[in-house]
Amino acid sequence: MRKLSTLRVSRNHWFKKEDFEAFKKFLCEYKDSIDRVSLFCPDCHTPVTLKTAEETAALVKERMSEIRRLGFSAGINVLATIGHHPQYPDKCLHSHYRHMTNKNGEICVGSYCPSDEDYIDGYVKPLYRIVALAEPEFIWIDDDMRYGHYPIGYGCFCDGCVEKFNRDYGFSCSRKTLVSSLADENNIDLRRKWLHHQSEKIRGVLSAAADTVYSINNSIKMGLMTGERYFEGFEFESWAQALSQNGRYNIMWRPGGGNYNDLDSREAVEKQIQTGRQCAGLPEYVDEICYELESCPYSPLKKSPVSTANEGILSICSGCSGVAWNVMPKRLSDAENIFNAIRSKTPFMELLSEKFKNGKNLGVYDGWHPQAQAAVPDFFSDYGGRYAEGMDEIDLLGIPRSYNLHKASAFVLQGRQPLVFSDEEIRYILSHGVYMDADAADILCKMGFGKYIGFKKGDETVDDLSEVCLNHPLNKGIEGESRTCFSVFAKGKSYALIPEKGAAVISNIQDVDRNVKYPCAMGCFENELGGRVAVCGYFPWTDLSDYDKALQMKRLFLYLSNNALEANIHSYHRLKLFVRETDGGKFAAVVYNCNPDTIENAEIRIRDNGEYIIADDHMKKSALKQIGNDSGGGVYLLPELKPNAFYYIAIKE
Repeated sequence: MRKLSTLRVSRNHWFKKEDFEAFKKFLCEYKDSIDRVSLFCPDCHTPVTLKTAEETAALVKERMSEIRRLGFSAGINVLATIGHHPQYPDKCLHSHYRHMTNKNGEICVGSYCPSDEDYIDGYVKPLYRIVALAEPEFIWIDDDMRYGHYPIGYGCFCDGCVEKFNRDYGFSCSRKTLVSSLADENNIDLRRKWLHHQSEKIRGVLSAAADTVYSINNSIKMGLMTGERYFEGFEFESWAQALSQNGRYNIMWRPGGGNYNDLDSREAVEKQIQTGRQCAGLPEYVDEICYELESCPYSPLKKSPVSTANEGILSICSGCSGVAWNVMPKRLSDAENIFNAIRSKTPFMELLSEKFKNGKNLGVYDGWHPQAQAAVPDFFSDYGGRYAEGMDEIDLLGIPRSYNLHKASAFVLQGRQPLVFSDEEIRYILSHGVYMDADAADILCKMGFGKYIGFKKGDETVDDLSEVCLNHPLNKGIEGESRTCFSVFAKGKSYALIPEKGAAVISNIQDVDRNVKYPCAMGCFENELGGRVAVCGYFPWTDLSDYDKALQMKRLFLYLSNNALEANIHSYHRLKLFVRETDGGKFAAVVYNCNPDTIENAEIRIRDNGEYIIADDHMKKSALKQIGNDSGGGVYLLPELKPNAFYYIAIKE
């Protein structure tokens, strides 16, 4: 049986007999676009009493049997293991177990400490025994394996957790002194230890749950929902080991987080980037990656059926193998509209899922690191992924993003990012091709890598000046063109650069009368490691999308990759590009027209010349016409691209 599409269902559709009968009819109608059904058990964000769990599981067992008779696979979604937040206090667990505690000593009555061994033995293991005895084919552990629910946000600081941290690392911190030390932006080592400490606690819960299930029935497949888990250490490989008994069993993963509506179209793009990160480092025994597509609280007015289906396609482009649809509104007639749209795109999703089965995203690595939270200045407020946001405008240029360090053709580094990379990782990046800002260059110089950079950070520029293209091959045809970012409005700061011997200056900084104020704004350097480095001091991450700068940046990343970049949008159009390896190791790509307009005469550059076919998201195929060459690759004319439509490109077989 294929495992592309899982439907997650709350008790609204299965608890009452009459509702369940209507739901079964719905399932039969959409059998061509639903493979599996996952029932929430228990359906509460706070751990329920074991008695309540047992009563619910008994009914769920009956419901799953009926669902299987219809030809579907059926399993259970455990909504609360350690708890999300307080909900339904009359049904919830009230016991002596330690509650999660924030950095100020406040507790969350809806969640329990994952390092409390009494809780693990007295609640987690019995809960998963109850669930396993209900005979599900699979069990999803929900995303309460984290510290991000209210009021806990930065890891549990209960007395037991602080004591364990002290014991493991030989410290003698109080909660107050620990919080103060973590707030010090220079205390990177302590922060990394704390993040690992948090991760190990989650690992312990996953191990206890999985071991309990396998001891009852080792044919039950285990799965875990995740999100961007910075305060949990982002140690997904370790968590996967715990859930699989060190790779003994194949397991599932469910990347998620955010995009509950389509009112802000940017949210869908941000979630796909986060999804790519969550998929990137998973071991091979994670043989199913089902994207968490959530439209909670299920209002059809907040997310359209078409954008729901398109989000599913985006997730497979970003590294998933299928979709878990958590989209069921109360009225089944509204659900029909959603699944009609999903049905229309299901063949295209099946194509991508099959072709991209074992592939990784190829392109430019955005410098993200699992322990990025350790590098941010404000440990308790900053977002660990923010330094990787420098890649966001580069995305707009049609340059694909990679989420695997060793699959990338080139790299970007921003700000304090380098602080969490190992020396070996930094040497690897600098021996290839990397674009960075002045802050990253300055930090790398202080870390002892200055001879590989070619530039030093100069003075901050304070006036409203312009970057002007100089006579350089990357600027052919745009010499003298300028870019003004208006520093009073622009995000970030601008710096002059000081070039070292052997560095080439690409642009300088001039005033409105074309007087040179700073001789170097951006430049390139080829180092003794064989790497190519570009440093930009003048607003390196914003206002990159006017024609001249876009042309320069596309040429720059081809140069940095030594023309190894697999593909990019060659023309001046806003198109999202995903580049993947197929299951056989061959090139494939998806172009997403993320515009409300039809796009004509768009062009794609593909590194390897050849005969390529293109299929739209309704499976209509045609041949790509080669119209030229650039940097050793072929330039191909794309067909007319419909608004918000997807197109699959692969070598002709």
